[in-house]
Formats: sequence, structure tokens, C-alpha cells
Amino acid sequence: MKRSLRDIMGNKEPEGTQNPNQPIQGILGISTEDIQSALSQYSSMSEGQLVNELLSMRSRGDITDAQLYQFANAVSPMLNDEMKQKLGQILSMMGK
Repeated sequence: MKRSLRDIMGNKEPEGTQNPNQPIQGILGISTEDIQSALSQYSSMSEGQLVNELLSMRSRGDITDAQLYQFANAVSPMLNDEMKQKLGQILSMMGK
């Protein structure tokens, strides 16, 4: 079954995640308010729209390659194998 942010937000826990109830507050210094704002802004976007937004953010300099990898390393332990593979594909597509 294909998973999406909407599934996760709907309290459907992805299989194989490590400690899915672990709070994300504190990861990379992101506040709870920032997380809620991002969820509101991006939750209705498709996967393609999200990837395009990420590419735009990178080209504008809003996010660096180092920040992308820091994020990937921080969230990777919380992802199942399918999600890790998708994250790897996105990073590869970005040429990193």
C-alpha cells in the first residue's frame, strides 16, 4: 500500500517504523509551531508537488545540501524500508 503524509496524519501508523510516537520536537532545532505550520502548508500537496517545492527551495538557497542530509539522517531511523528507499530516490534525483 502506498503511504503518504495524509495517512500518517490520519493516525495510520506506518509499519516498521522505529518508535513512531517519538516527538519530533528538537530534531534539527525545529519548534512544534514550525512543524504545525509546515504540515498545514504541505499536507495537501502531491508527492510531485512536494519534490518540486524541495527543488525550488534548494535552488533559492532556502535549504542547503548539508541541511538535506542532516534531515535525512535524523528522520531515517523513524522510517520503514519503503520510506527510506523513497527518501534515497529523492536525494539521488537531486543529484546528491
